[in-house]
Amino acid sequence: MTSPNSRTSTALSVLRGASIATAAAAVVQFLLGGYQFTAGSATIAQVHSIVGLVALVASIVAAVAAGLHGRAGGNRGLMFHTLGTAVLILIQYALGEMASSPALVIVHMIVGVVIMVSAIAMATLSVRKPFARA
Repeated sequence: MTSPNSRTSTALSVLRGASIATAAAAVVQFLLGGYQFTAGSATIAQVHSIVGLVALVASIVAAVAAGLHGRAGGNRGLMFHTLGTAVLILIQYALGEMASSPALVIVHMIVGVVIMVSAIAMATLSVRKPFARA
């Protein structure tokens, strides 16, 4: 039988890994998106879309792990931050699929920068402050 501490450490390990994966995917998305915007390559657009799906899945995994970790006494602020980042990435993916006008592309780019900052903060919090203050 597993103890509550081992479940917490498993959830925390998954949270950290998924948060770091989300942050890495967000940075790669930023670079690919910038290149796509200037070069207009269809291949880069396809890769940008695939990395976006990877970021979405990683953020959902991080949100579930943060929920489990938060219920076991972890940092609930981190849980809500992770959930918010996952929702933003979901909205961002939808914006990317709908981007038919220049205005939607600009909104997609601005939300992408917000997501990158949020994902980096999420990864930093999961490593440095995973537990709430007592």
